[in-house]
Amino acid sequence: MIGQEKNQSKSSIRVVGLDLSRTCTGVCLLTDATYNSFTLRPQSLQGMEKLQTLRNLLFDKIDRFKPNLVVVEGYSFGSQNKAFAIGEFAGIIKLGLYDRGIRTLIIPPKVVKRFISGNGDASKQEVREAIKAKYGWVIKSLDASDATACALLGKASLLKTSSYRSELETVHKLEIQKKTCARIPKPAINL
Repeated sequence: MIGQEKNQSKSSIRVVGLDLSRTCTGVCLLTDATYNSFTLRPQSLQGMEKLQTLRNLLFDKIDRFKPNLVVVEGYSFGSQNKAFAIGEFAGIIKLGLYDRGIRTLIIPPKVVKRFISGNGDASKQEVREAIKAKYGWVIKSLDASDATACALLGKASLLKTSSYRSELETVHKLEIQKKTCARIPKPAINL
């Protein structure tokens, strides 16, 4: 794991941010007062064993954290030759969240980047730098930085507030989109 464990306080806001990947999944557990950003990297595993291990590690964290929202960074269409592998893994995670009844937002990468940096075309490094500049948090992994941006977007969406204009504008646009989306029986919303 990369990142620092922080004390978990009993908090009304409990958001998980995910940057899903079969090689290095970024995770952020965010409350009102704390954050814990890290990556999951199952070394030397292949195929179904790797998927099973990633799923179990991730849901162990999620089940213990008991989030009221999970924000997943959607697919990056620039990831050529990886679409099937990431789709397979993401489908397993989305189904697990759905089965648990956890409210889930799937947010396109450009929206996450615009939210945190003001630029939808920001690089992973620029996302990490924006988090440090705004919040003073040093995130070691670029994948954990993307997950942290997702979690921050989720927190701002739940609270409907932020100190930063780019964040408020993105949350406002998401609220409009959510109102115009068809209702899904369980709490998963694709944007």
